[in-house]
Amino acid sequence: MAGPPAGQWTALLFTEQNGATKGGKGTKGTVQWDASIWRYAPAAAVHPSSLTIGPGQTATATMSVTGPRLAGDTDESIVVSAPAEQTTVPVTVRTMVPVGARGGLFQGVLTGGNGRGGSAAQTNTYFFQVPAGEAELAASVALHSDPGEALVGYLVDPEGQTAGYSSNYTVVPKTGSRLVAGSTRYLEMYHVAPQAGQWELVLEWENPVTGNELTEPFSGAIRFNQVEAFSLLPTSTSTLLLKSHTAYFEVALANTGVAPEAYFVDPRLDQTTTITLKNLNPGTSASRLHLPPRLGQTFPLGTPLYLVPAGTTQLNASLSRLAGTGRVSLAISPLNGDPAVSPGIPQTGVTAASTRTSGRVSLSEPEITPGLWALAPGEVGPYPPGGAPKEIVAAKVTAVTQAFDRTVRFGTDDLWEVGLKFNRFYYLAPGQSVVTAVSITPTAAVGTQVSGTLYVDDFTLESFVGIRGVLPDSDEVAALPYSYTVGRCFGCLVPVKRRY
Repeated sequence: MAGPPAGQWTALLFTEQNGATKGGKGTKGTVQWDASIWRYAPAAAVHPSSLTIGPGQTATATMSVTGPRLAGDTDESIVVSAPAEQTTVPVTVRTMVPVGARGGLFQGVLTGGNGRGGSAAQTNTYFFQVPAGEAELAASVALHSDPGEALVGYLVDPEGQTAGYSSNYTVVPKTGSRLVAGSTRYLEMYHVAPQAGQWELVLEWENPVTGNELTEPFSGAIRFNQVEAFSLLPTSTSTLLLKSHTAYFEVALANTGVAPEAYFVDPRLDQTTTITLKNLNPGTSASRLHLPPRLGQTFPLGTPLYLVPAGTTQLNASLSRLAGTGRVSLAISPLNGDPAVSPGIPQTGVTAASTRTSGRVSLSEPEITPGLWALAPGEVGPYPPGGAPKEIVAAKVTAVTQAFDRTVRFGTDDLWEVGLKFNRFYYLAPGQSVVTAVSITPTAAVGTQVSGTLYVDDFTLESFVGIRGVLPDSDEVAALPYSYTVGRCFGCLVPVKRRY
């Protein structure tokens, strides 16, 4: 409470009686609680400290401030007082994470939430500078003691796109090789070849927070070039691989981070292609959407959902009216809500057009936020006295992305191709490693030079059942380039297997 009156205050702690409501259980035991008082204090210098301004005139005052030692944002305000009134000017003082050649460190404290599930309890934001030429970026967070605190992290690039995201709710090993969903004290995010510039790390703590302590300290690190991934893939077009014959190559990967990871392989060609994305929401039909939305068809999980693969540089969404008389429009955004793309929201990288019967929007960026996006159809007013007219519309979403190389085979599923059917991966605890075989069976014409990149990605399994609904959390961990020329095999009767 801001500006509490002086005097004695009373704290009331209570719980419902057992069985007072359907399913109610009540609470019994010791309750931890704390009360804190904060006082306003000077935080900066303003010169001059007072101004006399005549009617129609302006004057200037300068504020000088020393940033806090710890990285993060601090809220301050300039109080402007006159004889008859007072107002404030909000100020945010930002301390960047100091980043050197080895990276940088930061820390903070989780102080709890209001217990309302489905909403954020606390959000911490950290900004840092990424120099040019780094092979990969790794951001990690370690909780002090309680792995039950549900934490989601987002790595936001200089263009405002979420380049990597993860959670401390992941997969944990049980008996034998069986894996189940669980949580750890650690969260780790990656991104390959990060763009130089100012990046943002957003930590979102989910309600309800656990009650084992009143505060939960945490620490974090920004690191570069920590990933250990190697391959014996061919890296020169002077290497011949025979058409229609399979060659095998070894790939090695080590988990050098602090969190357990589930890895999958994503081979891409060094060329782009346009693909039509499938609606992954079984509760909706993108080819027949009703407006106004029917019960349960509200944004975002009641609308069409599309899995945008990593490496996408353009996302196109369109809506066409099948029946009705009103004007239609649309919006599309990742499930974390940012960026929201709509014909009615002018922004850099977005082109849009709309008529009474259709609408389209296109987002172009060096790399668009991968993961699930939701499309929300809508109508444009003003409406007649009876309300918004009934419409039936159809939606379509395409992506310009790095082409998948289907001549490469491996021991995992590729999340970006199989979507929610994904179930094969390599699980590595911190410090563990794996050596696996990757095969290439060329299908292009003899003499074709082929080049691509074998990406190693990770994901958080818990995301599929969801801290915040269905949200595939995935990062690009490593990039292993390959290239070769398709050759001809004279007199070959059976496939030739070559191990490098």
